[in-house]
Amino acid sequence: MDLKTILTTDIDVYRHSIGKPLIYRVHRSVKGGHLADMAAKPLAWAVAIPIDGAMHSLVSVRKNRREWQDLNRLAREMRQLGFIEYEIRDNLSSS
Repeated sequence: MDLKTILTTDIDVYRHSIGKPLIYRVHRSVKGGHLADMAAKPLAWAVAIPIDGAMHSLVSVRKNRREWQDLNRLAREMRQLGFIEYEIRDNLSSS
């Protein structure tokens, strides 16, 4: 999936043209706090936000894809960002 990017802080600027976000499973690319065991937990959750029909990956200030291990923490973050509806897709897990 080739995505454009959006910072969390820019969401309000585009609020009028944002569609329903997609939470999807990814192979981890960020070693959070440089302490994570990426071999033991190789998958994470990421967010893609449609803006005017183009999907945008939610990224950090350093332009790294934002990733979450815990879907509950991600749900809280989505509520804080003003999203009450989103789609969840997990095409990578075997369980």
